Amino acid sequence: MAEQDAAGVLAGKELGPEGYCIKSVVKNGKVRLIVTGANQLFVLTGVEPTDSSGEVMVTTEGKEVLRIEKSAVRPLIRGRDLHAWGYSVRDAIIWTHDDKSGEVLESLPKRAESHFTSHAKELQGRDDYKEGMPIWRGRGRDTSCLIPPAQIRTGTD
Repeated sequence: MAEQDAAGVLAGKELGPEGYCIKSVVKNGKVRLIVTGANQLFVLTGVEPTDSSGEVMVTTEGKEVLRIEKSAVRPLIRGRDLHAWGYSVRDAIIWTHDDKSGEVLESLPKRAESHFTSHAKELQGRDDYKEGMPIWRGRGRDTSCLIPPAQIRTGTD
């Protein structure tokens, strides 16, 4: 995903008024801020506009192409995207948490929820899945790590 594409589709107001909450997990000496257990379903390697201002066409890391609500997409910064004094945005993620509280959403926008529901067996097979929790729940959260959108730059500003 090119920087300007990510910025055009994901920047500004789309980041939400309160920022994002993510939990830092240290595993094998690496700090992992978002742990999905199913990157092929959550991580987006392509985001393109559609004829609807509220929806985008996305390509998942697992090569699935689908149309989902723009409100469910957030920029994703990985270690490879970091460089001296900055970063670039190459990928995105289907966001499953409340922007303000950091809590896992009990329901998602219709198309995003349908995407995860179609992969229910795979998501329920993750090591940390517990009966009764939303199938899209990732591994943990920490509301002390909110990052205000004003502090998130897309690499084009």
